[in-house]
Amino acid sequence: MTVYVVAGFPRTGTSVTVEAVDAGGIPAFTAPSRPNVREGHRSQPDSYWQPPKGWWRNHPPSEAAGHVVKFLLFADGATLPPLDSGRYRVVVLTRDRAEVVASLRRAYGTTSPYSRSRVIRWAHRIAGRDDVGTVSVLDHRDMMLHPQESFERLSWPLSASAAAGTVDHTWWRFRR
Repeated sequence: MTVYVVAGFPRTGTSVTVEAVDAGGIPAFTAPSRPNVREGHRSQPDSYWQPPKGWWRNHPPSEAAGHVVKFLLFADGATLPPLDSGRYRVVVLTRDRAEVVASLRRAYGTTSPYSRSRVIRWAHRIAGRDDVGTVSVLDHRDMMLHPQESFERLSWPLSASAAAGTVDHTWWRFRR
């Protein structure tokens, strides 16, 4: 049993990545009202593509077996909960800090503790776990400019071309 995880801070591309992976053939685990588990915000009107708030703390991750599920770093927890059986395959999203801060300010009037080095440390920490099969790092810029190649590098069982077909580079706001 495999649980595919898209992890990152808010505004790093986690929702667009989950949506793309879903289109590529790995169904998104979001909840019964998929994909709008949380109704979109004016800055992201379509959806957030994530499970209900508190899901990671209150449910066994095995419920998401065979699905892709979003994990917001430090909002959903400091680390992924252990899997009793099977493996996680994780992609961790990074983005230019100035872009993250500008996006959060515009969307919510807030800022972020985001730093790429903090995300990379988190990825290295979980990579050594027995229940983690693979950890990949995907940069927001690369995904926006080269989506098919980005999804091919994951080596997940999906159609990289179908996934890439959902990525619209015009969504990339606040670029530097």
